[in-house]
Amino acid sequence: EEERLERYRAVSAALPTINQSNLELKQGQMFNETQLYDEAGKALQEGVQKENEGEEDLNLQGDEELEAAFTPTTPEQIVSRFFKQLVKLWETRMAERPEAEAKSMDGRKETTAYVQCRRHMKPFFKQLKTRTMHFEVLTTMVEITQHSQMRDYVKAHDAYIRCAIGNAPWPMGISGTGIHERQGRQHIRESKLAHIMNDETQRKYLQSVKRLLTFAQRALPADPSKCVS
Repeated sequence: EEERLERYRAVSAALPTINQSNLELKQGQMFNETQLYDEAGKALQEGVQKENEGEEDLNLQGDEELEAAFTPTTPEQIVSRFFKQLVKLWETRMAERPEAEAKSMDGRKETTAYVQCRRHMKPFFKQLKTRTMHFEVLTTMVEITQHSQMRDYVKAHDAYIRCAIGNAPWPMGISGTGIHERQGRQHIRESKLAHIMNDETQRKYLQSVKRLLTFAQRALPADPSKCVS
């Protein structure tokens, strides 16, 4: 028993501390963001806060597109202004929550979703500002914005699905067809396939767009026939 206790103490002493373990976990490809932020969405560790400043987090303070006097004149500005308003509205609703609700399980999940959405939407707004967004994606975002402003969330959701998944027919079987190619396979072109999600940056901000649509439906209710169940 004494030798077993000594082995246990030796193993425990070799294990990393909680803070060190969280930092190592953060550096991996996948991590649980609830370990990095508190209920208010603030970074729990100084290293996380410094890493996310400017580079990853989205800062809407003093953004001219959110000013009442700003008039969007391009499709990029229309889309950017609409989604920035949603992010700002979500931030306001988060700040208005009672403390008990913010610390509940559902409250912590919403905080995690909000913080992650802010970070993932920064490349989205950057592409709109520099006008480098893929034309097909921009066209879909304009359609989503128009339907959402009319509070027709069913059509906005359908537009999102077409962009994220695509509506082109998939070839039968797996992509590797062996020696003999299936009949008609040569007619399938890359442009007809759902390839948007293959880009990691686009995949992340499109998922955040979906989260904002879900929040908009909850925060700006409409006719039940125009809402996604």
